[in-house]
Amino acid sequence: MSKYWPNLLATVVVVALLSYGCKADRFLNQDHTLDTNTRTTEQSEILATKAAICREDDKLWDTDTNTCMDAKSFCKLKETEGYVYQNELCLSPEQQCLLAKGSEWVDGVCKSASVVCEEKSDGSTFVNGTCLNPEEFCKSKGEHYVWSTRNNECGLRGFLNYCQDPSVSESAFTTVLELKKIAKTGLGLQRSPTCSESFEFLKGLEQLRLVHDNKRQDSIRIRDLYPLIEFNGIKQLELTNQGINDLMPLSYLTQLEYLDLQNNELDELVYVSGLVKLRYLFLGYNRSILSLGGLENLKNLEVLELFGATISNLSPLEQLKNLRRLSLRDNPINSVYYLRLMEKLDIEDGLDLLYTNISRLPLAQRNEQNCPSKGNISEALKKFCQTEP
Repeated sequence: MSKYWPNLLATVVVVALLSYGCKADRFLNQDHTLDTNTRTTEQSEILATKAAICREDDKLWDTDTNTCMDAKSFCKLKETEGYVYQNELCLSPEQQCLLAKGSEWVDGVCKSASVVCEEKSDGSTFVNGTCLNPEEFCKSKGEHYVWSTRNNECGLRGFLNYCQDPSVSESAFTTVLELKKIAKTGLGLQRSPTCSESFEFLKGLEQLRLVHDNKRQDSIRIRDLYPLIEFNGIKQLELTNQGINDLMPLSYLTQLEYLDLQNNELDELVYVSGLVKLRYLFLGYNRSILSLGGLENLKNLEVLELFGATISNLSPLEQLKNLRRLSLRDNPINSVYYLRLMEKLDIEDGLDLLYTNISRLPLAQRNEQNCPSKGNISEALKKFCQTEP
């Protein structure tokens, strides 16, 4: 048996060497150099394990130094990078940004949500804390606005929109029905005209009279003017006793020369400021009108009636030098100084200031500031200011 021991021992040594060589091959390339990729992978796994243990201990792992440290120490180390220690937490610039109300982290920079919204290429608008794309913003403006997918733009709904979709606005659809009655009469039809027929007829009108008579049940009554925006060829428009309080749609009717809005519920006139072709404007008995703001641009006005309102400041009228007739009766007016340049006012009946505060003021209390009567001023005004109440 002893004669086999040398061979057996040699076999064990060879097996051991082969086993060691197999393990060593993991770190050696074919040319027997060190496999750094393998070693790096194992080191990375070790570091990842250490980092995980570090985080489980509620600490922070610094990948630059491969060190585990508490939040305060970590923040001190990263102070130059904008890290901040707050409430026992170390916050990165991104974390600080996300915690800030209304901010977003974009491409390594903290920006307010409004700025991010405005920088979008689709023309988004930031409204009440929300970023709205153009179509969403259009819809947010209210029922009278519609988004056109054909033109990619927002616009006011007109006659055809409400005619085809009456569920959108009941008040506007009521106006559409009244306008269709006018079209039916104008076209001489026995049947009710289609939307297209009515639209074509109304679009060609230059005069439109919509007067409500409380004593007649069949009298036309509209409150919503939005269906009118497409009829921008109208030159004469009467809308009396209708309960109207929103004049914004009329700003589209830029060909108007004659406009009668008596006996409505108006409280402002800013939307008529662009109707520069107006020559006749009747606004009587709109008690809620407090200001004449919006009339200063109407340089072509020849007749203005605004009796029975709540006007006291006449400064917007100062440059309306083409006025031939002006009625401001029954208003709390204390001074007519701003009417001094209206030389075209008819001296006989061009100026009506009956039942105003200034008309009740005795001559002895009138002066050049509240009722000028000297110098190069309107003869109609001079006559008024020199006449005893």
